[in-house]
Amino acid sequence: MTRGNFEAVVLAAGKSTRFGELKQLATVNGVPLVRFVCDSFRNAGVRRIVVVTGNRHDEVEAEIPDYATFVRNPEYEIGMVTSILRGVKAIADSGAPFFLTPTDVLVTPADVRRLIYEWKSSEPEPMAVVPSFGNRRGHPALFSSDAKDFFLRLGPDDRGNRVIDMFDQEGAVNYVLFPDDRLITSVNSKSDLHRVSAMLPL
Repeated sequence: MTRGNFEAVVLAAGKSTRFGELKQLATVNGVPLVRFVCDSFRNAGVRRIVVVTGNRHDEVEAEIPDYATFVRNPEYEIGMVTSILRGVKAIADSGAPFFLTPTDVLVTPADVRRLIYEWKSSEPEPMAVVPSFGNRRGHPALFSSDAKDFFLRLGPDDRGNRVIDMFDQEGAVNYVLFPDDRLITSVNSKSDLHRVSAMLPL
């Protein structure tokens, strides 16, 4: 199993009902969120990035960088787990560890590098490395390639965090404490976006 290459699945299929507009295209420093998140992974050295689209997919796909690929989830209205399944299936041919994150968490290249450092420093290899703040989990989570089989067993009514819950019970999750709540905050309103954007490094 390789420890040098990393991949990322970015979930960008939802309706953004609470946000009031298409959240994936809301901007941070003039950059649409879906591109912002992809750029953060790319600039941290993640070699393969797959974006899962669904709602208003043409608009979202127009903002996905050329270095990333996308898969469409026609079942996105059933729930996020269907997008997780689409994304994990898209990278199932690889033995690389992979990140899993929604587009509404403002992750930076430094965050990604910190999680990769924790991964590479851990012995034995964990099933997951997860950012945390105040005893709460955040995103992006970094998973062992072996976790793909567990995700692919999920049904449409399962919660996506069921897999982490299981790994946690086995003591196979390494938590990385971050200094603020940026990575545990899903941007569900414009005020959320304004508040969390202010935490980003200059």
